[in-house]
Amino acid sequence: MTKEQAQILINEFGVDELLLNDEDSNSLQDANPELLEACRALNEFAFNLEQESSELADAKRLDFLQNQLGSYTGKVICRDSVNGRGWRLHETEQAGAVDDVRKAIDNYILEKVNI
Repeated sequence: MTKEQAQILINEFGVDELLLNDEDSNSLQDANPELLEACRALNEFAFNLEQESSELADAKRLDFLQNQLGSYTGKVICRDSVNGRGWRLHETEQAGAVDDVRKAIDNYILEKVNI
């Protein structure tokens, strides 16, 4: 199933009708087999889409960021913006910078939790 086909099913039946649990499928078999088939197809499509997106798991994302460190300082910090416009994760010479992306993120989270 393509994204376009899934969108056609959503447009035809509506999201609420397509997101049925397994218990509903038994009663739906007799009442509306076409809708049941659409639900199954959409569930399979959603599962496949989730599998594809899982290929870029958090570990891979963090490994990628870790591998970007190097030529500038080799240290990274996660902190609130000094201008009050959100937060930052960046390579820097700033005090508190560490040589591990995961540790920088952990430090930020622990700082926020302990406030």
